[in-house]
Amino acid sequence: MKKILNTIFSGEFFFALYIVVGSFKAALDIPYIDETALLLAITLIIALKNFIGNGFKFPKKIITPNILFFGIIFIAFVSLTYTPSNVYASEKMMRLAIIAAWCFFGVFFLFRNEESIRKFLWGLLALSSLMTISFLNNGLS
Repeated sequence: MKKILNTIFSGEFFFALYIVVGSFKAALDIPYIDETALLLAITLIIALKNFIGNGFKFPKKIITPNILFFGIIFIAFVSLTYTPSNVYASEKMMRLAIIAAWCFFGVFFLFRNEESIRKFLWGLLALSSLMTISFLNNGLS
C-alpha cells in the first residue's frame, strides 16, 4: 500500500497527470482553477525541490535536446513575422513556449533513475485505464 501511495504522490505521477490533463479537463470542471496551470505549478515545485536537492546541478544530458528545442521555438517565432493573425499566433506561441516546453524539459528534472520512469509509466497506465473506463461508461457525451 505504501508503494502505491508513493507512486500516486510522486512528481512523476503528477507529471503524467499534467501531460494528459487536457483529456479529462472538461470532466473535472473545477471552477476558478485551471487544471493545467495547477499541475504545471505542482510539477515545477517538485522539480525545483529535486534541483535544489541535487546541489543546483543541471543534468549534462539536457544540452543537445535544449539546442534542438530552442531551434524549434526560434522557427516558430520567425513564423510570427508573416502570420495574418498576430493575436492568435502569439497565444499559440505562448502555449508552446510554456506548456509544451515543460513537457519537454520536465523529464530532465523529474526523472532521476529507472524507478522514476517506472512510476511515470504506471501513472500513465492508471490514468489511461481510468479514462477508458470512463469512456466506456459515459460514451462520447
